Amino acid sequence: MDSKIKMQKFISRLMANSCFSDETPFKIEEQIKLFFASNQKALRPTFSSPDFFPDLSWEEARKLFYLTLREITNTAIRPVLQKLVSTQMDFSFLNVLNRHKRLPEEYSTQFLEFLNEMIKIEPVRKRMDSVMTAINYRLTDKYVEEISLKRSYTIFEVEKVQKLRLNPADTASYIKLSLFIHLIGYTLDDVKMGGEGTRNNSNVLFLIDLQCKKLYEQHKQQLSYFPEDLLRNGIRTNMSFMEDEMLAATSRISRIIFELGKSYRPDIQISRGAETFEKSWFQIQKRNFRFFGFDEKMIDEFYRIAAENYW
Repeated sequence: MDSKIKMQKFISRLMANSCFSDETPFKIEEQIKLFFASNQKALRPTFSSPDFFPDLSWEEARKLFYLTLREITNTAIRPVLQKLVSTQMDFSFLNVLNRHKRLPEEYSTQFLEFLNEMIKIEPVRKRMDSVMTAINYRLTDKYVEEISLKRSYTIFEVEKVQKLRLNPADTASYIKLSLFIHLIGYTLDDVKMGGEGTRNNSNVLFLIDLQCKKLYEQHKQQLSYFPEDLLRNGIRTNMSFMEDEMLAATSRISRIIFELGKSYRPDIQISRGAETFEKSWFQIQKRNFRFFGFDEKMIDEFYRIAAENYW
């Protein structure tokens, strides 16, 4: 039997484990990578046995493993992305911002092509799951709806400072697109990682304005149907508010939602009298806002929203 087919069967058996039944393709990929890395000593003699890959060196078998795992994950994730784009994303508002009007289907087709290219880039695919989590669990929708009702600091920054005058649903759609677009930041070779948090121990990406401009020029043709400001503000989500207090409000909101999506645990059961997950998360960020480049006033408003809604 061909080595590639054997490897596909081996990985498929790993993926069929019942412990992965509720996981997304990217999370399953990461778990299997961890399994492989921690069990290499035991796997080497197995892979060299007649039933597996006797004609391959360990290094060749290892490369085949990672290549095949990526291919299987990509096959699994494409329909997931297509469903998310078709059911969770709304592109109709773009014609309000664009001089050249297009059908929503044209926007969605180009955006899906963009996502399918982005998943080929390792640093991007590691973070895309956080964006998908944020969108699938309506984190953007519910916080934008609440800030719109409150008519306080955050919505003032969106409407009066950034001058993005959309209804709440369209503002949420704008931010959902920004969440995906901001992943362009992870395609840069010389990115600076920093801002390690006290609770989640995950590095935060900080770009400077010059890097954001460079990335915009490199990627604008991939999303040529989309408004320039949306692309620029999406990429600038990777900038710290500590470094640029003129950062667009949607960029600041996108950074918050992305980091919340990265940490989000929808399966956590809340004990009577215990803090809810989101309230607790925002309470921590009120102390850590500088590490993550957050706007402190926005974090405080989001904290109060989470507390009031028992989120």
